Amino acid sequence: MQLARRNKAIVLLLITTLLVAVTLATVAPNIALAHKDKKPKKVIKVAGKIIKVETKTVRQGSRTKIIKIVRTTEKVGDKTVITITRTIIKDDKPKPPKDALEGKILISGSSTVKPIADDLARSFVDKHKRVRIQIKANGSNVGIQEVSAGKVDIGMISRDIRPEETAAGLAATKLGQDVVAIYVNSNNPVNSFTKDQVTKVYNGTITNWQTFGGKNAPILPMGFNSTAGTYDYFMKTFMGGQTLSSAVRAFGTNLGVRRSVAATDTAVGYASLAFDNKRVRPVFIDGVAPTYGNARAGKYPYVRNLNFVTKSPASKATNEFIKFTLSNEGKRIMQKHNLIIE
Repeated sequence: MQLARRNKAIVLLLITTLLVAVTLATVAPNIALAHKDKKPKKVIKVAGKIIKVETKTVRQGSRTKIIKIVRTTEKVGDKTVITITRTIIKDDKPKPPKDALEGKILISGSSTVKPIADDLARSFVDKHKRVRIQIKANGSNVGIQEVSAGKVDIGMISRDIRPEETAAGLAATKLGQDVVAIYVNSNNPVNSFTKDQVTKVYNGTITNWQTFGGKNAPILPMGFNSTAGTYDYFMKTFMGGQTLSSAVRAFGTNLGVRRSVAATDTAVGYASLAFDNKRVRPVFIDGVAPTYGNARAGKYPYVRNLNFVTKSPASKATNEFIKFTLSNEGKRIMQKHNLIIE
């Protein structure tokens, strides 16, 4: 009786083992082929060590890796120590497609636009490693002259393009609108002008701060040289054809005007609101504060367009840079500089 039970158990065990073996023989090869191929192991015996070497080919989608596996078995005292090392001897990871865009883009012009162009260029070059961009600030009118003469690819201007410039084959790409403010030194108690008073300060009619309730001291007006787009905007908007006083000191950049006003308690200057700092203060004009909120709402009217100017035919790299500027990413970069984007 016991012998019969034992024989039955042995038969069941053999059947189970056979089923498992058949399953593994059917399924395992398919799994191995889908993921890895093994080469036969190479067994080496050296100084009491048994070294087994094999290679595996592992496929992950379109990527294939060949891995060398070395298994070393040796006796250390009364213990058996097994060491396994894996080395990738080949990895054909697909390389990203090569960026075909290459070239050099030269940009010159407005000091107001330059910080914006710098950030746009930095992000663009990060995406296109074979493109180089050089930017210099030398005034809107110089930027126009150089792009027209083919010396640069893009001219930066802080004003509208003129009809005669368009007729000469130049085209403007509008970046957004910038706010222009009148600044005084932060120690100056005067905080408001009318538009007419600004004009009179710069044409020399008003020359002392007492006119505005300030101290008895001469007003030192600061402005831009004639190559600047900000100069063009100020002359058109505030001066209306009137001549500037000989007392006006001229600078080439927003930074120059701001530093001069910051260094002189009795100075006044005009510049982009983007160049505001704690040592200078923008004043109200006709009772309206020069803020981006007021400018967007149409309450503060002293805004001007900033543009990139190109001449046809532009290079492929230049055209792609202009497209990037107008993209959502480009607009986000410009908005960080407080440009009003329509």
